[in-house]
Amino acid sequence: MDPFRAVQDEVTASFNSVQADIQKWQKLSTKSPKHEPMRQRIMSRVSELQVDLQDMQATIDIALKDPTKFALTPSELMARQSFVRDLQAHVNDSRDLLEPTPAAAGRLAAKAAVTNADRSDLFASRAGAAESGGTKRDQAAWADNEATLQQQQQHREAIIDNQDQELGVLGNALDRLGAMSKVINEELKTQGKELDALGGDMDQTSSKMKQAEDIMKKMLKQKDRGKFCAIFVLSVVLILLLYAVVAW
Repeated sequence: MDPFRAVQDEVTASFNSVQADIQKWQKLSTKSPKHEPMRQRIMSRVSELQVDLQDMQATIDIALKDPTKFALTPSELMARQSFVRDLQAHVNDSRDLLEPTPAAAGRLAAKAAVTNADRSDLFASRAGAAESGGTKRDQAAWADNEATLQQQQQHREAIIDNQDQELGVLGNALDRLGAMSKVINEELKTQGKELDALGGDMDQTSSKMKQAEDIMKKMLKQKDRGKFCAIFVLSVVLILLLYAVVAW
């Protein structure tokens, strides 16, 4: 079975379940102790739906680059794209309903204003036609006008929804980049501390070796027996120092 189809069925079932829960939640009184906990649970499921839809959109974007590789026709890709976009719009509306923000309230008010204005224009045109005893031709024109207004309203809503989706994707991308930059910064700090510690150990070892070399030079200036003893002792010390450096 196509993995996309499997995920599509799961997402659709989850969205229908969320819609049913929203209807139950709307029937609760705002003073009910169940109101807020239920809203939080539904919001969590809506967030999961948005993540799933983003993943589905990512797979579609990959397939669009090379459709033949995935054995997908242009019509199939368009159908998948339409499904994800439409469901994203519905999920965004559900989020606005559950957690209204100033931006969401503005969008809802704009939609309502457009709808009321379109209806007012339509009713005014109908009233004028009725007073003048409109003909069948006028009635057909009114029907065409109503269909045109509905199409314009849907087009405006689609533009607003697409802008919301693009802003959401951009925000998520910026969040991921910020998290990655923090991780890289911490890693660089850790590596810098380790390099500083290594440099300090190397300096100490170099200083000890220089001291041993100075002592050896002094001993070489003395008698032969003392020289051999000094060479032996310093050789042992040098071996121990080299072992300590390698073992570290």
